[in-house]
Amino acid sequence: NGSWNGGVKDILDGVADVGGGFFTASYIRTTVVDFTLPLLESVNTFFLKNPKAAFSWTSYVRPFSLSTWYVLVCMIIICTLSLASLAQIAEEKNIKEFGLAKSFIYSFGAYCALAARRWSVTPVNIAVRIAFITILLCGCLIFWHWKAGLISNLSVVKFEPPFTSLEELLQSNLKVALLGGSSYENTFKLSKNPIMKQIWDMKILPYEKSLFKKKQDGVNLILEDSSFVQFDNYYALKTFPEYINCDIKNVQKDFTNDRFAFPMTKNGQFKEIFNHALKRMVESGEMHKIRAKWATPDQVCEEGKGRTLGFENTLPAFFIFMVGFGLCLCVLAMEIICSKMGRLKDKKLDGREKQGDKLQWMGTADKVTVKYDDLCIRCKLLQK
Repeated sequence: NGSWNGGVKDILDGVADVGGGFFTASYIRTTVVDFTLPLLESVNTFFLKNPKAAFSWTSYVRPFSLSTWYVLVCMIIICTLSLASLAQIAEEKNIKEFGLAKSFIYSFGAYCALAARRWSVTPVNIAVRIAFITILLCGCLIFWHWKAGLISNLSVVKFEPPFTSLEELLQSNLKVALLGGSSYENTFKLSKNPIMKQIWDMKILPYEKSLFKKKQDGVNLILEDSSFVQFDNYYALKTFPEYINCDIKNVQKDFTNDRFAFPMTKNGQFKEIFNHALKRMVESGEMHKIRAKWATPDQVCEEGKGRTLGFENTLPAFFIFMVGFGLCLCVLAMEIICSKMGRLKDKKLDGREKQGDKLQWMGTADKVTVKYDDLCIRCKLLQK
């Protein structure tokens, strides 16, 4: 509403002559108070929860760039056509083993390190044999490069920020949190930069949790909800234990700069005295010693180091095993059911056939009985 609070309000009300701590020397504050020479120049950036290294299906395609994958597909097609054509032109003795279909299987297997291990027939013609071995060697080299890249992606920890610019942040699904009523809020709220203004309207203003009262609340928020990123001063948040322990990380890019200084009464009598003392501290090296003494050590995480692979990193092997074994059980169950149904059907057909045979036998027996009776009557007549 245009009114001031906190330390600036105390200076304006005459309660204090000088602010009791570092204040960001923002433009809007300089309209009502004066600032001393800057004690520290810092940068503001975004902080987010450190994503745990876990498997993602893209790990299998990361070792090669997209253009490399395109080239590999083209290489498999070229190798297939070349091998099949050479076998046809050179009148290869085992031409049936090097048709278009089998040449494709061999070329594809070569780039997956599967070919030639159980390839029952090798070419006899020298030209075809050279092409055969060349495809195998090229495929093995490509596979070994891919395998090395995959192992590095799985075993070496590397932090990749989800965005490196305000444009990428605006296009992402992330929400922004910052200290309410601070210069960080004005950075977005009063910005003339259209992108920063859109971030305020779309990623800060609609969410109640986006404006917190304490920096610790913001740290707790991004740890609990990974959809939030915190905008704050780098040198302020690097002192938090969550940052030192690598629970949170910054996006490794500076977005805005800040100068920290002591605020004091506008056109007051203490400004020149403070500036004179600060100049002496800077020129004598005392300011540098103080900064070095109280500087927070840089964050040291396990990036670039190998680590023991956990279950989440070997999940694809277990997933494929479970899917394959489950599919096997389903097919087995279907085969058993179909087999039992076929047996029941056969039993019914056998029963019907036996019943028909029995009826036919009974009819024959009746005929025999009738003929026997006739024969007996005739015999009696002949005796008479």
